[in-house]
Amino acid sequence: MLAAIPEFHGIGIDGLPAALQVLKVRSPERYADAVSHLQRIDQLGRAAAQAQQQQQAMQQQQLNQWAQQQDQIFENAVKSESPETRRQVSDNVMKVMQSKYGLSPDELKQAYHTIPAMRSAAFQKMLYDLTKFHTLTQQVAEKRVVNVHPVQRPGTSQPVSREHASVEQARARFMQNPDDVKAAAAFIQAKRAARS
Repeated sequence: MLAAIPEFHGIGIDGLPAALQVLKVRSPERYADAVSHLQRIDQLGRAAAQAQQQQQAMQQQQLNQWAQQQDQIFENAVKSESPETRRQVSDNVMKVMQSKYGLSPDELKQAYHTIPAMRSAAFQKMLYDLTKFHTLTQQVAEKRVVNVHPVQRPGTSQPVSREHASVEQARARFMQNPDDVKAAAAFIQAKRAARS
């Protein structure tokens, strides 16, 4: 920019006002040419900055429209989900991303607002599905009740149940003294209780 004016060769921007004053005194017509040149450079710089701002505003507007379209596509993709499932996914997305993938909520929010690909419907659906999977897996694990019956191996006897144990005890007492009427009655009652 200053190369077009030989008198300013080797002078920095901060020395420009003093050099202009010296040029004004020594050569008024060269001073007028230099000022005119600097004004053209300033106008071109402002026009370029304005064009760049307009281009950025237009790109931002296009990005916002695209993001809204992607949001709508995503909403259509998950509209068949139950409201309860959608609420659970919405409530847990930050927690799942933090605990399973190491993304802090701030990092995820910043990426969502600054990386356009994260606003795509496909990426939103992927986050939704991952969060849904981990949330439902956790719920199943919390609700799981393991009620496994013991396996009886061939050639072994079954474990003695409480009812069977009481019948055996009553039988043992009756066998010790077969003439005891009370022991016989207790044995019969224990057998009847075990059947019912």
